[in-house]
Amino acid sequence: MVSLHKLAIFLAVVDAGSFSGAGNALYMTQSAVSQHMQDLEARFGVRLFERGRRGVVPTPAAQILSVYARALLRLAGEAEGVLAEAGALAHQPLHLGAAPGLEEYLLSGWIRSLRERVPALNVVLNGDRVPHLVERVLGHELHAAFIEAERIRLPGLVAIPLRDVVYHLVVGRGHPWHGLDHLSAQTLSAQPIAAAGEDKATSSWLARSAAAQGLPVRLEAHRIGLHTLRQRVLAGQIAALLPDYAIRQDVHAHQMRILPVQGGDFCRTLFLVWASGPALPVSLRVFLVFLAEHFPQLLVTDVQREHAARFGQDGVAHPDQLPLEWR
Repeated sequence: MVSLHKLAIFLAVVDAGSFSGAGNALYMTQSAVSQHMQDLEARFGVRLFERGRRGVVPTPAAQILSVYARALLRLAGEAEGVLAEAGALAHQPLHLGAAPGLEEYLLSGWIRSLRERVPALNVVLNGDRVPHLVERVLGHELHAAFIEAERIRLPGLVAIPLRDVVYHLVVGRGHPWHGLDHLSAQTLSAQPIAAAGEDKATSSWLARSAAAQGLPVRLEAHRIGLHTLRQRVLAGQIAALLPDYAIRQDVHAHQMRILPVQGGDFCRTLFLVWASGPALPVSLRVFLVFLAEHFPQLLVTDVQREHAARFGQDGVAHPDQLPLEWR
């Protein structure tokens, strides 16, 4: 394991452009700085600097290492600050929000793992409709929320894209379509396809996507939860458009089949959102670092967070770009 001390010296050389300049900044001799760089080169098996007329020039390997080194040193500094506030974790619950389907099929595993690693952190998970989640985040009732959307542009809201969420047309073993290799337009239009209707915005988005792609899909919103809809698909009662995170295990176990729809693309993005502000609470900072094991893009700097908060900030909310209906 490379020491943070050596990485700090390495960055000093990159910034100063010479061993002597780094030594002056760190109150070290040039020979000591040079020895640390030799140690790093031996550790990684690559050359980090080339000699130039006015100092040293970072190699491509050094340019890559500098990105990781800055991130590691920033995290180390953040860890020191969080540890100083560790005693407050038990008294500052982390309030997270998500739509019911995300809560059940995606977040539950992450939260369980987080609770096992950091028992002192009290995580409170809130299931709610997307419009309410956004309002509660902006009102500082929730620290953060997980939201599916095509795009998000809303003043004061930091939105970090995590992953694509693909909705697949699926049927169970007993459904008449289970043995079909492809679906014709006539077949698609002959039977309504179910969509989860707990959040009206999801079924509306699916209908718009189908229409935009010229697919003769007759969607039927069901006022039932994602879990109940999935059970009806497994029983062979209906065909439905369901998100990948809800059907992964069923498809793997061959209990459910994905039917390819020619030209059909139902995809949007899972975002983690929180209200912009001067500083994130310690509980949320711990959660972001934990979740960054799955989504490294969460290890953003304060400047990047502020840029995300300003994205689209023209003083007007853009409801057409959010999975919600603002009244």
